[in-house]
Amino acid sequence: MALEHYDTIRDNPSDATAITHIDTSKEVIDKVIQLNHYPKAWSIPTREKYLEAKVAIERIMECGEASPNEEILGVAPDATKQDKLAAWRTLGCLIHPYYARQRNAEAAFERLKDAVEKDLDEDDIAHVVNWDGEDDLSKDRFNKEDPNVPEPPERVTRIYNNATPSLRNLSADPDDGMISAEIEGFNADIMEGNLGEGVEEDTWTIPISFFEPHYRLANEAYDILDKDPTNEKATQELTQLKAVIDGKIQKDYFPKEWTIKTAEDYIKMGLLSKETNEKAERASEAAENAKTLFQKFEEQRAAADEATKADLESTEETAKAAVASAEAAAEKAKAEAARRCWSYAAAAAALETANGECTKAKEAEGAVNDALSKAVAAVEAAKNKTKAKAGRIEYPWTTMKIDDRERIVGYRMIGKIGRQVCVETEEDDGRIIRRLESASDVGLPEVQQYIKMTGHKNLAEDQSTWSMKDREDFKELLYVTTSQIKRKNTAANGKNPNAYCCVRFTKKGMNMLTVTSLGKVLGTVSANRQIKMACKRDGILPPWDAGWASHYHDEAKVEQDPEKARAKRDDQAKANSRDRSRQRSDEAPQRTPSPHSEAKASDLRSKVDKLESKVDDMAAKMSKLDDMNKRMEELAALLMSFGRERQSAK
Repeated sequence: MALEHYDTIRDNPSDATAITHIDTSKEVIDKVIQLNHYPKAWSIPTREKYLEAKVAIERIMECGEASPNEEILGVAPDATKQDKLAAWRTLGCLIHPYYARQRNAEAAFERLKDAVEKDLDEDDIAHVVNWDGEDDLSKDRFNKEDPNVPEPPERVTRIYNNATPSLRNLSADPDDGMISAEIEGFNADIMEGNLGEGVEEDTWTIPISFFEPHYRLANEAYDILDKDPTNEKATQELTQLKAVIDGKIQKDYFPKEWTIKTAEDYIKMGLLSKETNEKAERASEAAENAKTLFQKFEEQRAAADEATKADLESTEETAKAAVASAEAAAEKAKAEAARRCWSYAAAAAALETANGECTKAKEAEGAVNDALSKAVAAVEAAKNKTKAKAGRIEYPWTTMKIDDRERIVGYRMIGKIGRQVCVETEEDDGRIIRRLESASDVGLPEVQQYIKMTGHKNLAEDQSTWSMKDREDFKELLYVTTSQIKRKNTAANGKNPNAYCCVRFTKKGMNMLTVTSLGKVLGTVSANRQIKMACKRDGILPPWDAGWASHYHDEAKVEQDPEKARAKRDDQAKANSRDRSRQRSDEAPQRTPSPHSEAKASDLRSKVDKLESKVDDMAAKMSKLDDMNKRMEELAALLMSFGRERQSAK
């Protein structure tokens, strides 16, 4: 029955039923052996010993024909004769074909024997071949079958804890002779204490010959998982190896930290480690970027004037601190990535720390970038101010300062009482921009004061006098005003917002021309090209690309026929009335109005509609009258020009 359960734990080392049966069977057999004084070799192996033998047999059988003897023995390439003898005795007794009761035990034993024939004496080899299953062939206590190892005293436990880093390093690199030497040093301390207490010398010593080959097998399985995380054979082998090592740890009171990782934990920790490395790389990139950005900041500051340098002094200190912070964060992230983690919790903690440091580095990089942007803006503003001062225009007409940054350059009438004002403003970045704004936005008292000043500029004057005859006199376009339509009627045509061009002529001097007037002087194509270049230089949109602040759609206002306009207004009023009624019915509780209130409301709406119609009619007539006045002025100007030409011709 026990043999069946051994087959079960070959595939599933943690099968509780099989473990219970094996433990019970061994306990019964050992009692019978003890009562009847039978040889101990007649017993059966423990679950741990069985799995340990299985792992060893499979490892030996997987070694190729050309494999070095040291690889078959599971020792380091530079192992001494004593190391090989210890490995021969340990492995030979473990997989002895008569006592191991394992498949391939005999073949593995022969390969092991062949591996030591050149290095060991015949007697040493014969002792293992002829082993009776009872005698202890090694000074290493861990070859004994006796599971009742006494619990170590505190001094030994303390040495075990001190040796844990070395055992962990050995698990990572079983072939490192320096690590093995460190562990031998701990064993020397244990044996020295044993002699002082009268305990057998090698009791509680750390079995390097056990841990080295098992750690090596685990690393081979880990290497397979690195290439193929779903490899079932490597996963199963790690499960069996861990069961063997954990059994040894539990039986001999070793620290649990000396175990190995399962395949699942190894893969999970590998993913965490990969992510931690990525965070460290990003932190390093952020630190490098921060240094590069700071160098650019220094270049910008060096190119600035003294006043700007002084303004950027505190910004420089902030940027320096940010660079130092980024570098420190990158170093911490690197340290976490380089840290060798022995548990999933430790790997997760390392990732969390690296992620935090990566965030710090990126934030520091952003701070340096902000400092650079501030420096670029400050230097550019200083340059613009210098250019503005050098290029500030002295107008031949009267202007009026509103404050330290604004002045009125001129105005024009809009209808009978409306006014639009050209305001020159010095922006925060040093640019000087001229805008057409309504008088109410500029300040009605200020505009009124300007109009009363002697020599003020009426922008609308003399616009009809400009023609292609002035083309030869044209010298340069100084600037174009920027403006926007505050409230656009989308039912109207796509008329561009008003804009004026400040032009310098050779003979006629400086003047303000509308876009249309400049087109008459230069031709539309050339005028538009000049306007586009000037707007691009000043960072504004040309008039034909300017938008509007808000819009509405009213076809009645653009209808020339008064009767049709009234009809459109009536239709719009009815539609809006229906919309308002529907909205009120949706939002307010339903109430039935009285006939009296309905009649009163209807009468009021009718009066409002009539009043709106009269106002619109009046506005339409005023608009037509303005157009007629403009045409009369243009006609008068043409007649005067025609008269002068005829007079000069005579």
